[in-house]
Amino acid sequence: MLIAKDGISREIDKSRLQEYRNKGYVPVEAQEQVKERPLEKKNVEELKAYATENGIDISEAKNKTEILAILLSSEEKKGE
Repeated sequence: MLIAKDGISREIDKSRLQEYRNKGYVPVEAQEQVKERPLEKKNVEELKAYATENGIDISEAKNKTEILAILLSSEEKKGE
């Protein structure tokens, strides 16, 4: 089941829906539209989650700037 909060979406087991609702998440089906925030506006935790979800290795990154550079570089390569 796909849920979202503040433009961040996650795939969860349906049995955990109430737990995530208590944290402010809602099922995507219940939202008219989930807007994804630009990478530049995400915090480090969100960037790490994005990297994990997209299979991007950021293990060499030491800070947000380096994580962001790796992610943006990876996005550019996808577009080529």
